Amino acid sequence: MKELISDMNTHPEILHNHPKFYEYSPDEQREDLLKRAQCLYKLNKEKYFTKYNPVAPPTFNWWMDMYQGLMPGIGLNNTMGNLSV
Repeated sequence: MKELISDMNTHPEILHNHPKFYEYSPDEQREDLLKRAQCLYKLNKEKYFTKYNPVAPPTFNWWMDMYQGLMPGIGLNNTMGNLSV
């Protein structure tokens, strides 16, 4: 888990979730998500795209990744949405 969080901290200006995302238009949100995906692809495409296994360690529950902010762009959105319902 620490390795994933450390990867997210390599480019905090791109990969960290932020509440400003909600103020974006749908086009700006898509652009933000694509920037995050591109950053992860450049960081380690095998780990995050071609050989990504959501149930493999270090994740303890594969469905928890999005709630921990490890899936850029949707972590904050899903967390806030689900906790407010």
